[in-house]
Order: sequence, then structure tokens, then C-alpha cells
Amino acid sequence: VAKKRDDLKKKLRVTFIGEVGLDMGGLTKEWFLLIIRNIFLPDYGMFTYNESSNVYWFNAAAVNNVKEYNLIGV
Repeated sequence: VAKKRDDLKKKLRVTFIGEVGLDMGGLTKEWFLLIIRNIFLPDYGMFTYNESSNVYWFNAAAVNNVKEYNLIGV
């Protein structure tokens, strides 16, 4: 178990299939940006956008997907 905890502390290295590039931070940044953009898409259904307050909030219809929220750190 301790080794697995140490693995979680290692630097994340990202590669994109079909793209040449070394991850010096830019690929990781792009990967997180892509994840965040997709998580907040209305079609994904995890969050809803309130135009009057300019805030995203948990989608009441998706709150049963606790594992997905845990996966993104919520």
C-alpha cells in the first residue's frame, strides 16, 4: 500500500497518441484543460450552468454518479 501511495505522488507524464512531444509541462496542462472543458459540457451532464449567477453547479440528475465526482476530486 505504501508503494502505491508513493506512486500517486509521482509527476504525471502525458503523451497523446499520434503526437510527438515531450511532456515538459505543456502536455499535462493541455490534458487537464481538455478534461475540464469536457466535464463541464452540458452533454456530459455532471454540471449545469446558471446564467443569472454565471456559476456551474452539480446537476441534480447526476448526483448518483459519486464515483465520477470523486474521480475529479469533488
